[in-house]
Amino acid sequence: MRALILLLALCGVASAAELTEVQSRGIMAVAYGQFHGPRTLLDDPPAIHIVSQAELQERFECAPRCPVIHGMYDDAEVAIYLWEALDFSTVYASSVLLHEYVHHFQ
Repeated sequence: MRALILLLALCGVASAAELTEVQSRGIMAVAYGQFHGPRTLLDDPPAIHIVSQAELQERFECAPRCPVIHGMYDDAEVAIYLWEALDFSTVYASSVLLHEYVHHFQ
């Protein structure tokens, strides 16, 4: 567990709007470390889209009754959608992205 927290801390600090490819690939590498699939999955990462809560709820098809959605993985598009309010200077926001990458590797 400590290794996971340390790796997330090394991914860098940025706001969601400023999430860099290097940061997202670092978090993806942590997610991949929990998976036993082919290494080639790291070569073609899913697209990452930073969107509003309304768009997340619309994509999740639960508006207006759903709770706040922090992120989601879309299998059909091979894309990750993250809530624009996430602050990537926190471990929590990094863990949301990590969680979505886990869906990608399943």
